[in-house]
Amino acid sequence: IRYMLGYCTSCPTLPGYASYTIPVMASGKLWNIRHRIARPDSEGGKYRPHLAGLPSMLFNYDELKRTDSRRVMILEGEKKAMVVTQETGIPNAATMGMQNFKPEWVAKFDDRWHEILVCYDPDASSKSADVAKMFGKRGRVVTLPAKADDFFVKHGGTAAEFDYILSTARPA
Repeated sequence: IRYMLGYCTSCPTLPGYASYTIPVMASGKLWNIRHRIARPDSEGGKYRPHLAGLPSMLFNYDELKRTDSRRVMILEGEKKAMVVTQETGIPNAATMGMQNFKPEWVAKFDDRWHEILVCYDPDASSKSADVAKMFGKRGRVVTLPAKADDFFVKHGGTAAEFDYILSTARPA
């Protein structure tokens, strides 16, 4: 219920293909709906906006209002944010792909966050470092052995193991 996920038997962005719908909310407002094609082929990838021209947003944006932690993660992708929240409870926000972090979003990560852990997919370490550098001394690069969601779902990783990996994050 928290994420208000949905399902389309025939995706409006790719008729004939089923999709999972992921609303992108901030401060109680709907800003975007992302469709994840259930069984993607090479026709445009697996993620699509509901309508052309919708803004690129940080998914899980309201997590940035939390006050129970001094660290926050930036992940790559909505599904990873949901799984990491479920498995660890660590505050996080996610970009809509590794190329989508906007420099103007740095200001949204105020001084309450002492560590900003950029945790992109293993094949995106260079991009992780670029984003972490935007935060100066607070930015850290996390190198995961697998994608964040796969760490838990496919490989059976635990919250304690994930936390250990986060503790090895290197300064940007």
